[in-house]
Amino acid sequence: MSNDEMKEADSQESKSIKIEELKSRLTDEERRLLADEVRNTFMTKMSREVRTPLNTIIGLAAFAKDRTDEPEYLKYCLDRIDSSAKHLLLLINDVLDISHMEANKLQLHPEKVKFREFIGDIVTSIRSYTNDKRIIFRDHIEGDPAIGYIFDPARLKQVIMNLLDNAVKFTPRYGTIHFIAQKMYSKDGKDVLSFVVKDTGVGIAPEFLPNAFDPFTQEYSGNTSVYGGTGMGLAICKSIIDVMGGNIDVKSEKGCGAEFRIEIPLEIDTEAGETATVVKTSGVNTFAGHRVLLAEDNAINCEIAKQLLERKGLEVDVAENGREALSHYMMNPPGFFDLIIIDVRMPYMDGLTATKKIRSSGKSDCKYIPIMAMTANAMDEDIKKSMQAGMNAHLTKPIDPKLLYNAVEEALNGTLDFGHMKK
Repeated sequence: MSNDEMKEADSQESKSIKIEELKSRLTDEERRLLADEVRNTFMTKMSREVRTPLNTIIGLAAFAKDRTDEPEYLKYCLDRIDSSAKHLLLLINDVLDISHMEANKLQLHPEKVKFREFIGDIVTSIRSYTNDKRIIFRDHIEGDPAIGYIFDPARLKQVIMNLLDNAVKFTPRYGTIHFIAQKMYSKDGKDVLSFVVKDTGVGIAPEFLPNAFDPFTQEYSGNTSVYGGTGMGLAICKSIIDVMGGNIDVKSEKGCGAEFRIEIPLEIDTEAGETATVVKTSGVNTFAGHRVLLAEDNAINCEIAKQLLERKGLEVDVAENGREALSHYMMNPPGFFDLIIIDVRMPYMDGLTATKKIRSSGKSDCKYIPIMAMTANAMDEDIKKSMQAGMNAHLTKPIDPKLLYNAVEEALNGTLDFGHMKK
């Protein structure tokens, strides 16, 4: 570490100590007032962030109803409704992650991941945003990383996408964003990789840098801010990287852009090879000839799930609650259903109870038939309950069709392990 870097680190540590000293001098009443102010500010931001996409969804849905005979306009409305809905989902996930952070319950779900496919998915996701804003986007993979690693792809993608989304947000039109993934060195069966996001945006003021990863803090806030946000993103990123055993830092100058760097050790998947790449499902009748028992009490959610499954050629039998699902399973011969997809919260009998009864029913396939939760219960405690009940996967609503189809494919291939726990 250079002298300048040591001085900067000492300065940041000194500022943190001074802040803690100031907090310790506050009276109980002053702490309460400060907590109320932080909470009220956060709730105001959340209200604004939630109501803005909701306004888009409700407004465009109303316009679309009046112009059903205009296919191009309908597509315009649906594209923006889809984008706003996904933004709302990100906000909800951020709130859940903040609650996990405060309770020290952020958990990882490692799996084998093909590295270049992982990076390619991120690059594809961000290019649509950079293209819309006319931002130059460059990406590189350097240092000859391994074919595969074992880590939680959803969590690491969440961090990298947050940094890239921020770069797009704070970089003006015709600016530049660089994304570099690099293997730095190997140690103890792991590769230490760096992920760098560098932009030519507005940059960060030096006085704000020490607080960049603090929750609920934003350099650009207030009613006149053009950037929005809740101030949770970078705090969540740091917590995830800490749990993964890495570190994240930022360098920036006001008006000269910012550079975020992640360094993280990843376990090498020694069994990965070029021929081991999983072929993702894409054909219209990929699962033709297989039968699924779908248990869902909400009529609209049931129709959505049923159409998604039938789109891939599956035959779908529907049950309206856990008791009915158990009855359907028991009254048909072993092997009649290739897969059971079941909601957790249902009337008369919930999905967890139904799963336990299926597993203990004594039928010849009761221990082996794949069972997946498809539920709005998204907390880690909910996932544990699904696993303890005997389920093989836990997919959270709103359902991502790609994740659903990949889980179904593994279930039908006999390779579904309890690892599909996606938000």
